[in-house]
Amino acid sequence: MKTVPIEQLSGVGPVLGARFREHGIADTKSLLLECRTPENRSRLAGLVAISADHLLKLANRADLMRITTIGTQHAELLESAGVDTVRELNRRSAVSLHKLLVSLNNEKRLCRRVPSARKILSWIEKSEALPVILHY
Repeated sequence: MKTVPIEQLSGVGPVLGARFREHGIADTKSLLLECRTPENRSRLAGLVAISADHLLKLANRADLMRITTIGTQHAELLESAGVDTVRELNRRSAVSLHKLLVSLNNEKRLCRRVPSARKILSWIEKSEALPVILHY
């Protein structure tokens, strides 16, 4: 599983990152493992003093970033298109999603370059092989 330091996850930063680290969460992999169920997320949200909704958003972003070439910017772009989990990604058409991402990025400027339809197809194929970690 791809993992990045917790502070590099968009929406975390140094202050929240330090709170996560106090509770043993140093990277996106450990965040995902601690956020598997709604009960776990509720408990952790209380420990790090953020809302359960904000924690779920962070966990969903980390979930997308399990796919090797999805970084923070592409995860945010996918979220803006309504693709906030690996499970949701594997339900999408690469061509349709590409068109939507181009349109959204032209409007919001979330990343420097929108991934190609071929790259999106590779994300979808990789997402099909990943196990479900987050439960709702």
